[in-house]
Amino acid sequence: MSMPEPQNTPAPDTTTGPLVGTASPLPTRAATANGPTRTVRTAVWAGCHLGELTGVSVPLVLTFTASEWFAPLSGVVALLWALHTCREFRAGRTGGEGR
Repeated sequence: MSMPEPQNTPAPDTTTGPLVGTASPLPTRAATANGPTRTVRTAVWAGCHLGELTGVSVPLVLTFTASEWFAPLSGVVALLWALHTCREFRAGRTGGEGR
């Protein structure tokens, strides 16, 4: 069995996407719309609240798979999350752009 002859392939085009902090002649869809889309806002929210979501969901999954004693831990984390959100709302820091 012989090896196939190597072929030269062109380098991948790295100029298609805009770089952060630079002016690009090709604006992204989010930049051309009337603000961020629902998908972008949801992704940003999920990224910002990843720790809180993990703190609620991991004990909840452990409640169903391992022991019911993990349920109060999930409830405590959810309560702390709600208190934190209420404090941010009262302070005027809703954190959302385009609302």
